[in-house]
Amino acid sequence: MVRSEDKARALFGDRVVCFQGDLCDKGTLRKAMKGVSTVYHVAGLYLFGKSHEKTLLEVNVRGTEAVLEAAHQAGVSKVVHVSSAGVLASMERIPDETTFPESCPEGRPYKASKWQAERVAMAWAERGLPVTIASPTCPLGPEDNTPTGQIIRDFLEGRFFLSSRTGLNFSDCRDLAEGLIACAEQGRPGERYVLGHHNLMLTDFLHLLSGETGLPGPRGEVPWPLIAAAAAGTEALQTFGLMGESPRLCWETAKQSRYIQFFDSKKARLELGWQPRSPLIETLNRTLAFYGAGRAVAAVPVGEVA
Repeated sequence: MVRSEDKARALFGDRVVCFQGDLCDKGTLRKAMKGVSTVYHVAGLYLFGKSHEKTLLEVNVRGTEAVLEAAHQAGVSKVVHVSSAGVLASMERIPDETTFPESCPEGRPYKASKWQAERVAMAWAERGLPVTIASPTCPLGPEDNTPTGQIIRDFLEGRFFLSSRTGLNFSDCRDLAEGLIACAEQGRPGERYVLGHHNLMLTDFLHLLSGETGLPGPRGEVPWPLIAAAAAGTEALQTFGLMGESPRLCWETAKQSRYIQFFDSKKARLELGWQPRSPLIETLNRTLAFYGAGRAVAAVPVGEVA
């Protein structure tokens, strides 16, 4: 089910039967799920900032409730609810499936919406719906419109002359796709599986991009208090209507930059038989080739990437 058939056709051609609809329209959900055995709930908003709080609640939380209700009514045999590994947190060890916070994150609307959506999914699992939760980390690959892809676009545009002490986990989008299929085929209902691969500091990641493109890497890291102060100023300007609704820096993204978001995906490997295979440099070269940048562009035909 897609919101735009034109965009879907550009991506899939005629290989996929598409239903135009919306998460908030229960009628289109019922139509899309008629006769379907497996549902992958991938749709959602990936936005940050208080200005998006109501929309995130409507789409990511109530939309998930509507999807799972429609799946239950249609009698589907398996649902894979795609959440985010970013919801998981631990101050004592690298987060895994067991480190789901007991309370909803405060002051971070996106993360709060994903936390609430997982609670909805787990509630349906307890009611007997065969739903499994997939928790992917940062996706990397061509045509990525998530904030992870924005990191690469910002770097190519020369916006990363400074970095921050942030830790991230990156996964090739092809490996993630296989992980979602493994969740549907091997995942246990009511269980969560982290789909992640490369743990890397943001500064090191940007220097890898520098090595592959020849563009300058960051010259240093900005202390978090300065990032927080800038975010507070941005939020204030937004409150008084002096800035657009989607600033790059807000309190939520500032707080995200403070954490080392490494993850342990051992459970997915052991229980699902899922094994991410893509070397990080290869993934970067595929992605850079899509943007027409990087030293390896000539070695990766664009037709194979798209």
